[in-house]
Amino acid sequence: SGVAVGANIQVGTVEIAGVERSGVLIGTLGASWRPNSQSSFGFRWQMPTWQRWGPLSIDRPTSFTVGVARSVSDNVTLSAQSAVRRWKMVGPSIGLEMQAHRRLVIRAGWSDDPARLSGGFGISVGGIELNYGLRGHPYLSSTHSLGITYVLPKFNRITDLDTR
Repeated sequence: SGVAVGANIQVGTVEIAGVERSGVLIGTLGASWRPNSQSSFGFRWQMPTWQRWGPLSIDRPTSFTVGVARSVSDNVTLSAQSAVRRWKMVGPSIGLEMQAHRRLVIRAGWSDDPARLSGGFGISVGGIELNYGLRGHPYLSSTHSLGITYVLPKFNRITDLDTR
């Protein structure tokens, strides 16, 4: 069993009519709990953001996401999650994580909010996990995600439930 907490920063760029470019920054806080060696449950809170670029404005309200992950073999984990935004359920998202090496995981996922594919990897060194993800987005083009997680002492590594 174990508990993990983490923070995530998402950075993206916007191009309007092939001319104007600007960026967006979104912060996330989350926690996970692993009751046994095969299952984990987690939640995350994503801060609200509002950005305006010329004629385009993006209003992303606070969201709360709940997810579950299950190991299907020694090195493969499946995950699913759904979010509440503006008091409505959005999603789902599904993901696959493969332990390629003792310190390296490779991830792939699909989300219905908005529909997009994603991929990424994570590196674990000591009690710190560094995670990178890349996904397409209808307004932000390619969106990069970089996360750092500190695993509390005496607890096992817990699968990151954000399908990257």
